[in-house]
Amino acid sequence: MLLNNNKKERLYMKNIDNNRIYSKYNILDELDNELRKQGFAGSTNIPKIVFLTAITRMFADPVSLVVMGTSGGGKTYAIESGLQFIPSEAIESIAGMSEKALPYLTGISLKNRILYLGEASGMSDGNGRAFLRQLMTEGKLDYLTVQKTSNGMKGEKLPTVEGPISFMMATTANHIHHEDQSRMLTLNIEEDHEKIRQALRNQANGLSKSTVALDLAPWHDLHDYICENKKKIIIPYAERIVDLLPINNFKIQRDFPKVLSLIKACALVHFNKREEDNNGNIIADQSDYQEIHNLLNKPLSEGLDSSVREGVRNVVLAVTDIYKKGANIDGVSHSKLSEHMGMDRSVVGRNIHAAISQGYLTNNNPGQGREAKVAIGDRKLPEGNALPLPYEVFLPAQDHASPITW
Repeated sequence: MLLNNNKKERLYMKNIDNNRIYSKYNILDELDNELRKQGFAGSTNIPKIVFLTAITRMFADPVSLVVMGTSGGGKTYAIESGLQFIPSEAIESIAGMSEKALPYLTGISLKNRILYLGEASGMSDGNGRAFLRQLMTEGKLDYLTVQKTSNGMKGEKLPTVEGPISFMMATTANHIHHEDQSRMLTLNIEEDHEKIRQALRNQANGLSKSTVALDLAPWHDLHDYICENKKKIIIPYAERIVDLLPINNFKIQRDFPKVLSLIKACALVHFNKREEDNNGNIIADQSDYQEIHNLLNKPLSEGLDSSVREGVRNVVLAVTDIYKKGANIDGVSHSKLSEHMGMDRSVVGRNIHAAISQGYLTNNNPGQGREAKVAIGDRKLPEGNALPLPYEVFLPAQDHASPITW
């Protein structure tokens, strides 16, 4: 997306060297500091990922993401907390979308922009999702239709909807259509009692997005500067990551480019702290991989079945604990499990459903309107990592089992 004249003038009038965000050693740490001023409770990983994902909108293959969690769990809040650091003109925010809205879209450019849908329920099923998938995958949308004319029906091609786009949305579902989910990073809102208590404390102290206005101009100026001064990023250790990736799940083929894109985004926002090669390309360093590993290893491990999200794990462990204490052979009821865990029934129910669908639990009392009675399933809880540890990636070349050229 090209900057308009007003933004160009703003950039050239302001010396980027005087930008307080530009001068920070770790911009993601500063983003965390800013969010704490607004009372953000718990991990700030999702807003950080949202921020970096938004930066990838300028790439040929931008990253898209979906945030999953219970109703009222903070999904939308987490996304919008990250998006506030991006200028509003880079974002097309919508509440819903009809089935053929995208192919008939006129008057709005989506090219290299963020398309943000606050709730997945606002998106139509069927072809609407297929159109969105094409826009995310191909970077454009072409559509043939039939128009009624004075000479009868006539087939014609609608104007191409130009991308690429970075698509973001939230949902209360445990999963979405697998073709959609495979194209997106899947992030889960943490279910933590202390996080809820801290959020309430912050509200009691008047800390919230609505009461604490951040100075976002330096963030937006930095974003505009990066957009205007496009740089190529080199990841010299990309092949080493490949050598260490688990390849027992085909989804890694779609997840790995997202990892590389976010490493590049991290290096790009820290461009003044990174070395350049002789061609002026920014070189991503070890700290960029460390940041992305910290942010993505857990959600990617859950998506690749190398791990399981915390809520599901806790439900399975709770059922195991109850059985060890002498549970009824018929299974552990939803009510008893909620009481044992001290958690809301809706939260526990959502995790029970996910655990059953993934094979970690079985329901001994199936049927609509019946209370679930769960028992331990055949599948064991996994313990693994999708991304190699940073120290493994950056071992001296002579220590590699299979030496490669860096």
